[in-house]
Amino acid sequence: MPTGTTNTKATSKGTSNTPTSGSDRRRLRWAAAALPVVNVIHALAPAPHHQHEAIAGPIMGTIVTLGAIVALAGLIRGREWAARLALIVAGATAAGFALFHALPVRTSVTEPYWGDDGSASTAQVLTLVLIAAVVAWVVVEASVHLRSRRVF
Repeated sequence: MPTGTTNTKATSKGTSNTPTSGSDRRRLRWAAAALPVVNVIHALAPAPHHQHEAIAGPIMGTIVTLGAIVALAGLIRGREWAARLALIVAGATAAGFALFHALPVRTSVTEPYWGDDGSASTAQVLTLVLIAAVVAWVVVEASVHLRSRRVF
């Protein structure tokens, strides 16, 4: 497609000269809005085993939560960079969560999701599933948005 042209997308109400439909943008905004919410839920989820003083988790959790809020604000304002930021924040959330909670070693920068007996609490497992679902939702919606704009 030549530079400077837009994709025309057929809709039930005719054609639109916008690269993505309004419902596509709304779905992306809802997904992006869910990301900081699940990060806060995760931070508040009780853990039954002794919590070490792992400082990396709260710091990184705060950074990705703020990043998700900035991405959401950008999406609401229609900024071009916001979908890419939402995708980056979702990826960072997934990677940080996996590294911080999945490594089997308890250090000052990790907090595995299983106790000394090898078990995890129900709240921890539920937040893991919730975060994975929201991250996947953001990745799908941001990818659809970016592909429609041929930014990918």
